[in-house]
Amino acid sequence: MLGKTDQAKYPIVPEAVEFVRERRLTVDELSDQSYTSILDRAENRLRQAIETGSISSEWQDDNVEILSFPVAVYLATILHDDWVKRRFALAESRRASRFLTNENLDRIIEIASKTFDWKVDHSGTDMNKGIQTLRIDFKSYVKNAVRIREPKWKLTNRQLNNGFVHVSKDEAARLLEEEIQIRILSRISETVAEEPDFLRERIGRLRNLVAERKGTGTFWELPKAVVFTAIPSCMRNLYNSVQSGRHISHAGRFALTCFLVNIGASQEDIMRLFKTAADFDERKTRYQVEHIAGTKGGKTKYTPPKCATLKTHGLCISPDQICSQISHPLSYYRRRIRPALHKDRKHARS
Repeated sequence: MLGKTDQAKYPIVPEAVEFVRERRLTVDELSDQSYTSILDRAENRLRQAIETGSISSEWQDDNVEILSFPVAVYLATILHDDWVKRRFALAESRRASRFLTNENLDRIIEIASKTFDWKVDHSGTDMNKGIQTLRIDFKSYVKNAVRIREPKWKLTNRQLNNGFVHVSKDEAARLLEEEIQIRILSRISETVAEEPDFLRERIGRLRNLVAERKGTGTFWELPKAVVFTAIPSCMRNLYNSVQSGRHISHAGRFALTCFLVNIGASQEDIMRLFKTAADFDERKTRYQVEHIAGTKGGKTKYTPPKCATLKTHGLCISPDQICSQISHPLSYYRRRIRPALHKDRKHARS
């Protein structure tokens, strides 16, 4: 059984859910001053998620920590903002993942099996790396690994025996991070929330923070010099994913940034686009954009990866006939841009 401190680390485990259920805490009760510390921590969890994409791993009281989680879910629901929902779920899942990497294998097995019904157990020692490993049932692995767009997570690059995939402890924690994120998002989506009078001041602060964090232009539009219809489907998919606040892999961000830099988007344009990402970090993003644009580091302007590399990373989406004739997304854009510009000019004249 997981103790109170464990429940505070992982508020989605059955023991924590049961603890909250037994308290039978209602929305009206939260207006009582005795629950101020729970509301403060819940608001702070959301504030940290919105501001930094990360939630503190430190707390003062186990009970407050456990109870503040469902209250934070409730506040996130009231905000009615998909970006907030994704950013909060991502921040909470990353917080749990940090704890998981410091747990022993038995604790990870307990959480994975009891909370998410994984079939998981010890698989021995990786002799090449000298570390203890786990084996996870094929279904649970694929369900979560498919959301991680990095080559090493592809099933073809894993050891598979009798329906089980072998992973390290850190890899198991990363897969559980995805599972936890999905669970939290489902809880937010399932909740129907109205805005009680006693919460309006807190909700107002959070809404102002969201507006400040996302900026006045939530959705960035491509520069007028850029012809959107000439952009290949792989880059359009990445662009639309970022705009809607969905997570894309590091390889995807690199490819999209390189592409935008090379078709005329400014660094500030690209920063505004990525500001809508749920895991946006301004300092890191600016460094990466400046490095790719060649204004920092080696002063080399990067071009996006070739189509073959994009396919390797699972970024080649809905290829068309032109895709079979080119080997680079910029080649696609150059081939399409002249007819598209001609069509736009003809339409403008008419």
